[in-house]
Amino acid sequence: MKLCLREATTLAAPPEAVWRVLAEPARRGEWNDKIVRVERRRSGAPVVGERYRLRYRLSGREREMEAEVVVCEAPRLLAVREHAPGDPERAVVVTWRLDADGAGTRISQEVDVTRAPIPGVVKLLMWIVSRTGKPRGATVVETLAELVLTEPDGR
Repeated sequence: MKLCLREATTLAAPPEAVWRVLAEPARRGEWNDKIVRVERRRSGAPVVGERYRLRYRLSGREREMEAEVVVCEAPRLLAVREHAPGDPERAVVVTWRLDADGAGTRISQEVDVTRAPIPGVVKLLMWIVSRTGKPRGATVVETLAELVLTEPDGR
């Protein structure tokens, strides 16, 4: 059974403005407060096959992750596969889609945790909460949208 967590929002900015923030891995911590560090050997837009490291803080504990860009189609689609070092088979795949929506952009994020190293009971709970719960505060995608709108060329 595939288990994906999804969220989306629409903002009054063109896809290219959203892409400039989204597609710079070093900026992920600016809009995802669980990411405390990104280690990358290059700057600029990602390329398929590129690898970099992330450090997440989850439930008070920090965890190192390896990331690989698996899809990069500017300015509309980006997918990154993340896994613990040395454990590439048990990965999470995060996919962002940008769709023009009138004068703005609809940002969709899908987090596929099907193969993640998470106990089945926890995955079931995540699925239930993602469908019935309400987020406290801004979601990751909403925070990304707010950041894009504060950029000098975001509108």
